[in-house]
Amino acid sequence: MPWLTEQLVINTLSCKGFETYYVNLKPSPDIIAVRYLDLLRKIKEVWYIEVKGVNEALVRVDQLEVLVNLTRFVSNPPYLRAVPVVAVVGEGVITFHNAEELLKKALLLQKYDDVKRTTKGRLVAAINANRVEPFWEVPEVKEPCKRTKATFEYLRDIAIKELEEMAEGDLRVIIGDKVENVPLVRAYQPTEDKCVPRVDVGDETWG
Repeated sequence: MPWLTEQLVINTLSCKGFETYYVNLKPSPDIIAVRYLDLLRKIKEVWYIEVKGVNEALVRVDQLEVLVNLTRFVSNPPYLRAVPVVAVVGEGVITFHNAEELLKKALLLQKYDDVKRTTKGRLVAAINANRVEPFWEVPEVKEPCKRTKATFEYLRDIAIKELEEMAEGDLRVIIGDKVENVPLVRAYQPTEDKCVPRVDVGDETWG
């Protein structure tokens, strides 16, 4: 079950057009939020969010590193934009801060505010999220507008989307003066060319 601060972030984003997933991964993120930026639903934005309370807005450097590395790995502009986010909840307002800017302040400028202990007992530097101006500030919402999804649903949705694109997409191949449409599913199948032995088959002359 989400903490109250996490639930408020989920509620608020679900009412702002996001699909929300409560993942509670360690060390981060707590929430993944997804929205489409175009009417055809081809350009997607994904937020990886670490949630903090207004009275405890300190975020550990290792959490920021995970958020930033994850978004760099996932991003595929212009079709998928991933954003590392720290959400601070309190006093009826939720502020959203860029985690990459926070990490730069922490590592490059050595701006630390405290030291936090991880669940395994390791001491890690922490920085106050309010050192970076929020890029978005919205009133918190008490009740969700959409159902929150779990981690396995997030992974399932990704797999289904990939399969749909493979099944529905076509490759256009120009051969001489002819244009052939080849389904992606067929394109991924092994070639039927018998002129050259396949690496995984071989023949009696090998070895």
